[in-house]
Amino acid sequence: KASVQNSQVADGIKKMLRVVPQGELTKTVTKVTLDPAGKGGKQEETINSDISLIDLAPDTPKRTEIFLTGIEQMSTL
Repeated sequence: KASVQNSQVADGIKKMLRVVPQGELTKTVTKVTLDPAGKGGKQEETINSDISLIDLAPDTPKRTEIFLTGIEQMSTL
């Protein structure tokens, strides 16, 4: 509660705050074989985070980072 001191008039504000801990870093490894040539020239993959919506704080920024590592496979004729 906040109020003004040394004043004839007293006023205050009280607000309930929801305090949540800082988020946990979650790492998930997913292996996907990319072969767009075998799929008509275009390939889309959906990767789910498996994070429950209950565990997300509402109206807070979320960030997803995806790092790709791969090698080029060359076949000889």
